[in-house]
Amino acid sequence: MKKMFQIISLVFIYLTSSCSNSDDINLSPIEDDSVRIINAFPNLNFSGPLDLQSPNDGSDRIFVVEQGGRIKFFQNNSETTESSTFLDMSGNIASSDELGLLGLAFHPNFGENGYFYVCYTPTSDLSVISRFRTMGNDSNQADPTSETVLLEIPQPYTNHNGGQLGFGPDGYLYIASRRWWFRRRSGWKCTEFGKPSRSNPSY
Repeated sequence: MKKMFQIISLVFIYLTSSCSNSDDINLSPIEDDSVRIINAFPNLNFSGPLDLQSPNDGSDRIFVVEQGGRIKFFQNNSETTESSTFLDMSGNIASSDELGLLGLAFHPNFGENGYFYVCYTPTSDLSVISRFRTMGNDSNQADPTSETVLLEIPQPYTNHNGGQLGFGPDGYLYIASRRWWFRRRSGWKCTEFGKPSRSNPSY
């Protein structure tokens, strides 16, 4: 009975606080000079930015993933006024609701092989993990014809599709999608609820 009362109390607190008028809520700032929020790039604007990455290639570039299907980049300088398009997939993307171009990861040896990986939704019921490469020797331009589809993941809903990509210190590519985690080298294996399995050590 006591446990039930606690649960009901928590639900009541949640409902009353979430429905409160914002004027009635008194918020106090964190009194800590070690934490500050600043606009790092005040001269730049993006449309639906979902991810921010930087390749470990010594170029000091920052790449921004836009939900609508574009990846843009700029120099890591607070006075930067322009960004350029690295890859435009907007014609192949379903981007309503929580769909779109959802994740980006650069190969650990991106500076040598030009490989990078994206997660996107071409339709409302599918997520695709693909590898692309840069255009010849131009690391500022992706080759849109270089796509290699690595994995297709059926998605029953248009929300909570995940899409975050990242290489771990073990050299594996990690993919977060809904309740599933994937890790790849030469083949794909996966386990539910974020417990990755291990595949062969070459890719």
